[in-house]
Amino acid sequence: MSDVAVNQVFRYIQKDWSIDWKNKFSIGGIVLYIITATFIVFLSFSSIDAEAWNSLFWIILLFGILNGVVKSFLQESGSRKLYYFQLVDPYIVLISKIIYNFILTLFMALITFALLSLFTKNMVEDISMFLVVIIMGSLALSISLTFISAISVQGRQSATLMAILGFPVVIPIVLTLVKMSRNTMGLVMEPFYRTDFLILGAISLILLGLSLWLFPIIWKE
Repeated sequence: MSDVAVNQVFRYIQKDWSIDWKNKFSIGGIVLYIITATFIVFLSFSSIDAEAWNSLFWIILLFGILNGVVKSFLQESGSRKLYYFQLVDPYIVLISKIIYNFILTLFMALITFALLSLFTKNMVEDISMFLVVIIMGSLALSISLTFISAISVQGRQSATLMAILGFPVVIPIVLTLVKMSRNTMGLVMEPFYRTDFLILGAISLILLGLSLWLFPIIWKE
């Protein structure tokens, strides 16, 4: 990418952040959801094993991501979308949204991990590898849900459409992440990190390629 493109990406990310910062209820609502969900887990389970902890972590995070990413392209609608269409290349828009949603997803994942560890117990044995899984998972989920958000915003019921389109795409990613995180908790005797990373990386690259191919067409619509 040229210096101009990098600068445009940075400015677009800065624009999204300034909008979310002005509307503090947006990010605040997501954080409140995570806090509430983890506290309910604390109240509901007198004791929790590693398998349940792992599943609850990804369930809480997934619904938090859906609430956060669903609004990705709601801001770019109507006359504002036409204005950005004349100024910015569609690839710049897509890459900026993916990066911003990746940062937001990673932020939510770390908060969820911290709160679950605080309210229940930290079940992770290999913290460094678990953080790598979180980073890889945040990237894969941000790529897939950003593109789905771009498609769903074309319809009237964007939130419903995103849920319908999103879950078939997200389920293979989440299942792979659940398996990888089980390895970091000692639930699998022989972890196969390399195979799992290759699967998750392949899914991410395929989704990224489809996004770069189809998004300019969607953006023109």
